[in-house]
Amino acid sequence: MNQNSNPKETLTFKEKLKVEGKRLLLTIAVVLVICQIAFYKESFFNVAKFSLSFLYFSLLPGYALMMLLADQLKPELRIILSFPVGLAVYAIVGYYLNMIWPIKYLLVIPLAVILTCGLVYYYKNKKITAKENIP
Repeated sequence: MNQNSNPKETLTFKEKLKVEGKRLLLTIAVVLVICQIAFYKESFFNVAKFSLSFLYFSLLPGYALMMLLADQLKPELRIILSFPVGLAVYAIVGYYLNMIWPIKYLLVIPLAVILTCGLVYYYKNKKITAKENIP
């Protein structure tokens, strides 16, 4: 292995996914504990339902978008920024999708659009960088 190589660059996709999954699960656990403390009079299942739905609509789209900046931001900063970015992007995408057709009862459509666009961008960017790195 080259002495100048960065250990973050040598991780395979599966290893990166494992590390990011652990960070995401830790964040979910911390939010669940904080919400359970804040709503101590409620049952655990009600708090878990609220917390997981909040994370699904705020953390998940923001975290997916912040993964594009994984090389430039620290992991803690990415997690912190994923909440406001996720809520903002979800609101903007929901607003523009509602202009096309009413999404009165379909709350999942904006999240599906955000994640699909993020995956398409990731795979396009991955192919471009892979071609550029070939000598």
